[in-house]
Amino acid sequence: MDSVTKRKLEKETILELVRAAFGNDSQVEKITELTDGYFNNSYCIQLSHGKKIVLKVAPKNDVKVLRYEKELMKTEVLVLSEASKANVPVPGVLFKDDRNKIIDSHYFFMEYVEGVPLSSIRDGMTKEVYDSISDDLGMFARRISEIEGKYFGFINIKNRRFGKWYDCFRMMITDLMEDAESGKIGLPISKDEALSMIEKNELHLNKVESPFLIHKDLWDGNIFVNPNNHKITGIIDCERAIFGDPLLEPVCGFLDENIVFMNQYYGKITLDNSEQIRIKLYKFYLFLLMVIECPYRQYNNPNFEQWARDNLIRIIHELENHKSMI
Repeated sequence: MDSVTKRKLEKETILELVRAAFGNDSQVEKITELTDGYFNNSYCIQLSHGKKIVLKVAPKNDVKVLRYEKELMKTEVLVLSEASKANVPVPGVLFKDDRNKIIDSHYFFMEYVEGVPLSSIRDGMTKEVYDSISDDLGMFARRISEIEGKYFGFINIKNRRFGKWYDCFRMMITDLMEDAESGKIGLPISKDEALSMIEKNELHLNKVESPFLIHKDLWDGNIFVNPNNHKITGIIDCERAIFGDPLLEPVCGFLDENIVFMNQYYGKITLDNSEQIRIKLYKFYLFLLMVIECPYRQYNNPNFEQWARDNLIRIIHELENHKSMI
């Protein structure tokens, strides 16, 4: 996906970064831009001895991003380390530079993940095969969610950390609404209306008493599988990870209606009223985010934005109809 945030590098610059990370004797045979991402840019680099590595580059410092997206790469590097310790198949970090020595962007090198994105082969799968992958994904997501934090909120932004989940989630919505105002983006709900909806559900949000790590982007494109045996070979793109409510995970991965995943990850598929309301609130957050990020990223895909808007309107109506149960 083309995005204004994806910084493209010249070949000579990439070679300089490789030498800085792995020494002047490092020889590069081939460089391939990886185009599936939505925010950072990535390059697959094949070294002369056949080993493949991946270079991931953050946006330039002067690119306008959403409030929560500042210095996201710090989050990714930390989460890759923590997830690896929890026996989750994530690529290892080989080298990182967040001091902008060579280029005015953060970047890091990581291991190359073998396999193919689940999104590229899912349509041809049987239900049994997909259920098996969902079960494994649920297990790995649970291992991530068992990593407990000391605060609710963002790893990359210190003033976005809170003692209560309600305060954190209210901030997440506030930031998005202010991003919309800054970008002059029209929405089907005002800032006051959105915050009022969150405030009326404070009791349900505060039932989340402890913060746990959430990958927050487990959609099919970020899950790599072996196309022969359909085992998960890697989980990537964890830069959006936060400490929060584990129920946010299946919503952001479009997995909340996946019975196999929910049973393995969350331990049950029948949610109580508070959990159902929180699911709807998280869908409101997700579709609000998708609507707002389209003009920020300058996606050339009006159908995607319209789909997100339609879903945002739908979930607003669902939350309004849920008022009698609050």
